[in-house]
Amino acid sequence: MEGGTLEVLLVNAEGIRHTNLVGQDEQACWNEKFIFEFPLSDWKKFTHLKFRIMDKELFSDGGFVGETM
Repeated sequence: MEGGTLEVLLVNAEGIRHTNLVGQDEQACWNEKFIFEFPLSDWKKFTHLKFRIMDKELFSDGGFVGETM
């Protein structure tokens, strides 16, 4: 099966709200690489790609941190 790979490097973000409710002030970790592999048939259907940033401890609607398209 033919396909392609999309590699995204998240370097920095601005305007991200703080989601830690326990009072621990942890810094966000950036410079993380994500790799997505799709069949060629899926690549032809894509018109845009939307990324949602979620808090790792709150993977629910309450854990939403930010998004980009």
